[in-house]
Amino acid sequence: MPWDQLEDVALKMRGKALALELSFESGPDYSVRPMYFGSNPYYVAELILYYLRHPGRRELLRDPNAAIREVMEVA
Repeated sequence: MPWDQLEDVALKMRGKALALELSFESGPDYSVRPMYFGSNPYYVAELILYYLRHPGRRELLRDPNAAIREVMEVA
């Protein structure tokens, strides 16, 4: 899923669990349940939104700890 096509991320209820809804320019949209990424959906959505809005900082995504630290420092 290329960053340059990602338009938005949102949280939506799917059954009894929150899921990430990823919206793309070219469609289709994807719904990803937390069991597939093993983390709190609120935090994952915040990370995605941050790097969506700050494309120049995406190099930090090579190091998960650095990527998370970056977002925590800004929040």
